[in-house]
Amino acid sequence: GHTQADMAAIQAGTFDVNAWFEEQLHPTGADTDTLTTKLNTLESISKSAFQLFTDYPQMPAQQGGPSVYSVVMPDLVRATLLRKVYSKWQLKEVMLDFWTDHFNIDYTKDLCKWLTTIHDREHLRPNALGNFKTLLMADAKSAAMMDYLDNWENHKTAPNENYAREIMELHTLGVGSGYSQQDVQELARILTGLGVNLSGRLPF
Repeated sequence: GHTQADMAAIQAGTFDVNAWFEEQLHPTGADTDTLTTKLNTLESISKSAFQLFTDYPQMPAQQGGPSVYSVVMPDLVRATLLRKVYSKWQLKEVMLDFWTDHFNIDYTKDLCKWLTTIHDREHLRPNALGNFKTLLMADAKSAAMMDYLDNWENHKTAPNENYAREIMELHTLGVGSGYSQQDVQELARILTGLGVNLSGRLPF
């Protein structure tokens, strides 16, 4: 929502709504100091996938030690809420909410517990106010999406249609738009090159 300064300008009749929308559509520069300070307390949101795997195991060696459940997943929820409350780029946060729902991932599944943090930071956030084609391609390069919709199991000799079907049914065309089962199968064949290469990089 609007900041206190915005509300004061609205009440004074000096608020320039067109300038506000232009600024919201083209966010530049640093966000609020309050948000930056609060996000800096969340230790996992800026780490790489390998660091997340290494630092926050599913079952910590020591009872009560940091884990993906106690740090990574809660940090992502907290960061999302903090941005909604304190970010000056409110339109971007609204659109991120929309795209997060549109390109839905169950962050409790398998590697998604770690990789959804990367999905949010590197694939959705940079493209939330941009071109849909660019966003769709970025989503296709998300390891979290490849894990969630099993495209890492999609091979020429053993096709998996989950991701291809979701692209047509939910991400783009929609149910009843005229595509066929053969279209899904052919798209699945095209997408066999997309997967998750974590060989030798997982600490468990």
